[in-house]
Amino acid sequence: MIKLLIVDDERTILNGLVRFMDWEKLGVGMVESAGSAQEALARCEEIPPDIVVSDIRMPGMGGVEMCTEIHARYPECRIIFISGYADKEYLKAAISLGAVDYIEKPIRRELLAAAVCKAIAACEEQQRKAAADETVAQSRGMLGQIVLGALANGGYPDNFQQCLRLSGLFPRKFQGYRFCMLRAEHSFTNVTSAQQKLMAYLEQLPPVAHEGTWYGAFVNDRDFLIALCGGEEDIADGSPFLTELLGALETMQVEGARFFLAVGSIQADMMELPRSYEALKGGLQELFFTGWGKGTTRFSQGAFSPLKPEKKWFKAFANALRKQEESELDAILEEIYQSLSQQREAKPDQVRNVYYSLTYLVYTENQRRLSPEAGDGGEDMWSMGRMQSMETLEELHRFVVEFVHQMLCQWQVDDENCPMVHQVVRFMLENYGDKNLSVQSIAESVYLTPTYLSGLFKKHTGKTIGQYLTELRIEYSMKLLVDKQLKLHYIAEKVGYEDPNYFARVFKRHTGLTPSEYRERLS
Repeated sequence: MIKLLIVDDERTILNGLVRFMDWEKLGVGMVESAGSAQEALARCEEIPPDIVVSDIRMPGMGGVEMCTEIHARYPECRIIFISGYADKEYLKAAISLGAVDYIEKPIRRELLAAAVCKAIAACEEQQRKAAADETVAQSRGMLGQIVLGALANGGYPDNFQQCLRLSGLFPRKFQGYRFCMLRAEHSFTNVTSAQQKLMAYLEQLPPVAHEGTWYGAFVNDRDFLIALCGGEEDIADGSPFLTELLGALETMQVEGARFFLAVGSIQADMMELPRSYEALKGGLQELFFTGWGKGTTRFSQGAFSPLKPEKKWFKAFANALRKQEESELDAILEEIYQSLSQQREAKPDQVRNVYYSLTYLVYTENQRRLSPEAGDGGEDMWSMGRMQSMETLEELHRFVVEFVHQMLCQWQVDDENCPMVHQVVRFMLENYGDKNLSVQSIAESVYLTPTYLSGLFKKHTGKTIGQYLTELRIEYSMKLLVDKQLKLHYIAEKVGYEDPNYFARVFKRHTGLTPSEYRERLS
């Protein structure tokens, strides 16, 4: 829709132009008016015009000065001057601003209509050009993504050379090539939007010196791959580009996601970039220990050092749990965290196992309290599924600390209040797979009315019976999803859901992932 703004301090002329021209027939969809330059500039802020028809001489700011400012703000806006004075200086000013036309008063409708049609044609041509440029940019972006992905994985499509040429990447040979990767804290729903925002950050960094350059694109919904090209010193660890990028990570965020930077090795040939990418993947391990908002230039893929957790940790932790010594538990967890933070040559999965063991002890103690006859045979159903998807040591530590405090609070409430709640929890643990399990049937098992039991359970646990049962079922389904031989409909039935689709919706609402996506994360 073409938007037109008419500016004239003579109200009669202004009203006449607005009312007596057939703007719709000319192709103008919106007509606005202003009686002064100041009013016109304010109106432009509200509705940026495509065409401005303006008197030249007005009190205060004149039409030339006003249109100069409008042109600076909106370069694509077309300008038509009207004036009662045939002044060469005004004509020169109109020409310098690229005005579509200069019409003398009294205004002849056919001349103004012709000028407006000319302006509309120029607007439409600019819009077509902008759309074409955007299409080309999107196509090049897609080709660039294909090229970077192929160079990372070494899997070159048959038309790779054609894609490389059309993408505009690597127009000449460089002395060195290197891959870097920015991994986002979470997936992006709109990758195109995220890429535009991230590129805006990166374009503020110092350029790669000596005619070097960089190219970047998301190769999936989390990983932004950057190819650095230039002299070896220009793309080395201490180069201005990498130094500034590492320094910017602490505050860099896109749509609430922080990033981690991993850097690969330098290669002399573009076709050797898969080696750089493999080295880069080794550096991604540092994310686990370093956390988000940071980066590393380490990319060694040497042998991992075995992790040897101290047995005293688990013994002291179990004893403190039984005694419910909160400060002692915090001290033990902090000691474990600080020790593991220093063991960066260990595999992240080895470190995870330490936290799995700790949560197993918490779950075992909880089972002992709920059902003494269960002894130490309980399994870590409360946390293993959630911990599996955590990508940093800090997340694991924080989760376990919060989990321990939550359980201590629950145990304290249980000890001080109602043993009946223990019976209800035990009943749900034994029958969560029953699709007909309801508040009514649970209440009948402990000889209470549903209303009374619901209030009692909420008071002592902070959750409704329905919430507790759903969380219990989701936790057990997480364990079953580890076994990839089990079908999703079978798992749904085993945890009390007759409809697999409904189970999937409930699972995603509680975990943020569908059962299939969660299973893939376990790979």
